[in-house]
Amino acid sequence: MDIKSLAATRFQFAQSVFNHKIQEKAADRKYGYAKWFKIIQLVLTLLVIAVLVAQAAGFNNGFVNLVGIISAGIEIAFIIIDLTYGFEKQAAVHKSYALKYLELRNKYQALIADIMAVKGISTANNARRDALDEAYHMLSDAPQTTLDDYKEAQVALGTAGVSGGEQYTWSDKEINKLLPAQLRFILKSNSKNK
Repeated sequence: MDIKSLAATRFQFAQSVFNHKIQEKAADRKYGYAKWFKIIQLVLTLLVIAVLVAQAAGFNNGFVNLVGIISAGIEIAFIIIDLTYGFEKQAAVHKSYALKYLELRNKYQALIADIMAVKGISTANNARRDALDEAYHMLSDAPQTTLDDYKEAQVALGTAGVSGGEQYTWSDKEINKLLPAQLRFILKSNSKNK
């Protein structure tokens, strides 16, 4: 087994798992924004309709007119904000990148299994690893996420507070948490960390 290739592949696997989870959390956050915007827009639309019905029924006083004007103004502002930021579209982009990282994660996992099954160095496995690394780097244009997305991903993966809160560093123990039991591997020098 090529230990150096295995270590590099395990690291990239962990990065793919983590980036997948961060993009998922970002998508969830943006879908949450979109949901609340839709609810507020619905309430404001119903309020405007209620004011129009009240005016048609003869309740045409200053208070009803003021409520109608304010409701319509706020609704227009929410429509402009929604169109400007497009939270649903942003969420869909995050979800798309999450799926791309998920695909990479699965490919890295298969490569880990293949590296562990081969004695010595395999040029075919090294070529696969290099191709996967290139695909990983092509995802560098993924949309930005927030610190909260990062923290939620850590909690979801059970890595929050591990490694002293370091970012993008992975111990063998942390990587093993992300892998099925058959693919867990700890170097003999780190065997006490099991």
